[in-house]
Amino acid sequence: MSDVTRIPSFRHLRVFDAIAQFKNFSRGAASVHLSQPAATQAILNLEKWAQASLFYRNKGGTYLTEEGTVLQEAVQRMFDRVEKTLAAEVFDDSSEKARFAASRVKSSHVKVLRAISEFSSIELAANALKLSRPAVQRIARDLEISLGITLFERTPRGVCASALGSRISQCFQRACFELSAALDEIALLQQRFSMQLFIGAQPLCSTSLLAASINDLLTIYPQTHIRVIEGSYHYLLNELQNGRIDMMFGALKCPENLDKVREIPMFQEPYCVAARTDHPLMSKKRVTLRDIAACDWVLSGPSTQRRRTFEQMFANSPIKPTTQIEATSVSAQIAFLASSNRLALLTPLELEFDPHMGKIGKLDYDTGITRIPDGLTVRSDWKPNAVQSRFVGCMRSRIVDMQRSPEDLPADLMLDVIS
Repeated sequence: MSDVTRIPSFRHLRVFDAIAQFKNFSRGAASVHLSQPAATQAILNLEKWAQASLFYRNKGGTYLTEEGTVLQEAVQRMFDRVEKTLAAEVFDDSSEKARFAASRVKSSHVKVLRAISEFSSIELAANALKLSRPAVQRIARDLEISLGITLFERTPRGVCASALGSRISQCFQRACFELSAALDEIALLQQRFSMQLFIGAQPLCSTSLLAASINDLLTIYPQTHIRVIEGSYHYLLNELQNGRIDMMFGALKCPENLDKVREIPMFQEPYCVAARTDHPLMSKKRVTLRDIAACDWVLSGPSTQRRRTFEQMFANSPIKPTTQIEATSVSAQIAFLASSNRLALLTPLELEFDPHMGKIGKLDYDTGITRIPDGLTVRSDWKPNAVQSRFVGCMRSRIVDMQRSPEDLPADLMLDVIS
């Protein structure tokens, strides 16, 4: 997960990239107007930050180590993103002007812009960054001067980022995610395996499948730290685009800004009408719409696919079912079913993973409504590392083991994956 408070000096990154390109410390330092001793110190700081040696020297020159190659590729992608952001948002697609402006952007600029965007307050931003208010104001003003635009505005609540400032901040955060991903890959190269994986879980997603896949991953990479963040689709989509989570699991919804994210279908199942196994309707061979309309239902939240399916089922029914309980998680719905004669819309997969196995089943009733696919949503330019790729493989293997037919996965996601 990207954390801009951890990014090193952009000046140090630029001298690192220059030395890598020239394969020479003196020429690389000179190209960014830095003395050789200052360049040497910059590289030492970067190596401490990356916990890796970035260069090795021989008679032919100075060359990147394997870890250094990973970092250089990430640095180039990051600065390329910064340039493209400025070209699109500020300079009417003028790459020359954007390149010059990008060369003036500092890591302190990115940190302050993000903090003000997030907290909408100079004071709170200063506290988060452990800087004084005047220092934050000075850095914010310097960024505006460097780019020649206004990024902040005064409101009754104080100084906050403008709409343009917020958009640029989000793009800068996504750019800095490249560095965070590079650190993870370097850790894997060194077999430190201090990998962190941040997964967004939508309401009503198959948490049992998610948990089983995570447990499988941890048997392979036991030192990986995994955090599951639950939230609404739109909240998680924003977290994904801003680099605060690595992927989102749940229903695929084809968002309007699909060019910024990529959806990976994993499986598709119909809804079934679920009830406890000793429910009166379980013994009936052919359940009718009138039968299930006479029951009380446990519903999912408004605007969810399940809620729309429920409303569609009974749209033309003369008898409308009662609905006293609303629950936003599958586990809660199953718990209500296990202790009452209520009904709910679940999927066969959820019933298969049900911790109350043997207590919940499906009625002999065909809803006739196809459910949209479930899967993973990632950033459109996401390049999975070994751990992330393995997690996708673990989930895919679980689906195959359950005799589901997973959708074809892109080839770049199958690296290091055992089907």
